[in-house]
Amino acid sequence: MGDSPLVVKTEKDDEKVPADPRVAATSAISGSTIAILAICIPLVAILKSPMIVLFVLGGAALAIVGVWNSGRSKEVVTKSKEIEALNATVEDLKARLEDVEVINRFETTLAEKALAEQGIELESAAELDDEPSNSGARASKEI
Repeated sequence: MGDSPLVVKTEKDDEKVPADPRVAATSAISGSTIAILAICIPLVAILKSPMIVLFVLGGAALAIVGVWNSGRSKEVVTKSKEIEALNATVEDLKARLEDVEVINRFETTLAEKALAEQGIELESAAELDDEPSNSGARASKEI
């Protein structure tokens, strides 16, 4: 049998712990409801009314619904905060990219002007990118 996605094995004593705390809470509520119902059986016989059983079952049902509904709202808030943080990061990265592109265009323009002043003409922008490595090679040959 495969492991259930609702249960996670821990390294300590190979205990199985529910991955979702709502599962653990539902299990605790169900277990205590069964214990309370076992106690209620003699009370139903004494009181001659099954109302106490209905109250126990109704309370358990409300508790379980409350556990599962409260978890959803926290997940939605957490997810929306994560989405907002990711959107802020994307906007920051876009702004940085725009800055890098502006700097790149500025440096290219300055390099073209410097080369034009020296009387060197470029055939393409690729030569401009190769220029520092070529000058470094020339410098190493001169040494």
